Amino acid sequence: FDPRARFTVWSLVIGGCFNSLATYGFNQTQIQRYIAIRSTRGAKQALMIDAIGGSFILLLTILIGLIMYAYYADCDPYTNKQIEHIDQILPYFVMEVLGDKKGLPGIFLACVFSGSLSTISSGLNSLAAVI
Repeated sequence: FDPRARFTVWSLVIGGCFNSLATYGFNQTQIQRYIAIRSTRGAKQALMIDAIGGSFILLLTILIGLIMYAYYADCDPYTNKQIEHIDQILPYFVMEVLGDKKGLPGIFLACVFSGSLSTISSGLNSLAAVI
């Protein structure tokens, strides 16, 4: 255990506990979802389903990162100046892999936007209830 190291297993575990506590215990959106459920048992079930879904999404995110790491093992597009910012690597990867198939990159982009907009809309809705 070295507190000076930026990323260790312990820093991820401890930081993840605080992040989960903030997300599931104090977040206005989550609290309203818990209150909207009629029973405590239903709220616990919803929390477990959310934890399973979140773990699945985390697993998919890690898998995408590993696939891109293996795909660009010999040639990093950021250091080769093919992309300007490091956060452009996922769209660049999608265009490189799916670019020859018409419509698939657009469907991917539409899915990313729809997922982010649905998350933002639920957060804005819960904030409107507070104000």
